[in-house]
Amino acid sequence: MGTVLDLKSKLSLLFKEAVEKSSFDDFIANSRQLLKSQNENDLKNIIELTAREVLLELIMQKTDIIHLERVFQFSIDAALRDIAPGNLPVLVLGDMFEASTVVECEKIFAFVESRVETFKKDIFFKMCKNHLLRSCNDLLRRLSRSQNTVFCGRILLFLAHIFPLSERSGLNIISEFNLENTTVYTTNDEMFSDLNS
Repeated sequence: MGTVLDLKSKLSLLFKEAVEKSSFDDFIANSRQLLKSQNENDLKNIIELTAREVLLELIMQKTDIIHLERVFQFSIDAALRDIAPGNLPVLVLGDMFEASTVVECEKIFAFVESRVETFKKDIFFKMCKNHLLRSCNDLLRRLSRSQNTVFCGRILLFLAHIFPLSERSGLNIISEFNLENTTVYTTNDEMFSDLNS
């Protein structure tokens, strides 16, 4: 049991160094060396666990936003290189949103917006679209529609860029409508007659 804990602590230290230096190629090489006895799925799961644990440590330490962006970029690179699960970027993103204040989430979302094209790639879109939609909807629920209107709009625009118009989540497939809702309005003639009387 001690060897697993030692392995985990070594990986965490390597990952923290990689975040500090922004050199993830070294981390990948060193982690493969450390985990050479593990199978491919175990390697992916261990890297995912390490990335998410270090991310939460960085958030608790109130580290600079640049370090959080590096962890997010690493998760994208690791998924593209197939050394981490394909949904790792969205899991990391969800962890960042859940553990951050609204002001911090707005800063984090800026570097998510800059990677719209990355999320449109098949490797991410097929695997991450539901997680991404859930994370954005959770974030929208936290925001005030009157005080955070610009941020809400940015999130909705991001989702509009990611999801095509034919996406099932945005369609009314079974054609349900609320027929009880009626909107009463006055015409110009009625409005002027009310003013004159």
